[in-house]
Amino acid sequence: MTDLVERPLVGSVELHPGAGRTTVVLRGVVDVSLTEQLAAAVAGAADTGVPVVVDASAATTIDTAVAASLAWLAVSCPRPVRLVGATDTVRTVLDSTGVAELLEG
Repeated sequence: MTDLVERPLVGSVELHPGAGRTTVVLRGVVDVSLTEQLAAAVAGAADTGVPVVVDASAATTIDTAVAASLAWLAVSCPRPVRLVGATDTVRTVLDSTGVAELLEG
């Protein structure tokens, strides 16, 4: 499947806490260079106690450092972590590292 949606090349990680759910948004190239941003977002998401959604619809690619952080999030949350909008490229990294098995979606 060809992904024709334009995605930013510069990466970012955003945390959007809410009363009913918390969303971690991945944008652009999310890699080890964003370790501090990612660590703060996943720790914040795990601490909310509400369901967590990882929105990867704007992510161009991720690396194994991001996959490891998402694995930590998945095992740290009391409820399943749901992944939405993952491209084939993102899903390939999560599948090859085994992290996809820890996430819903």
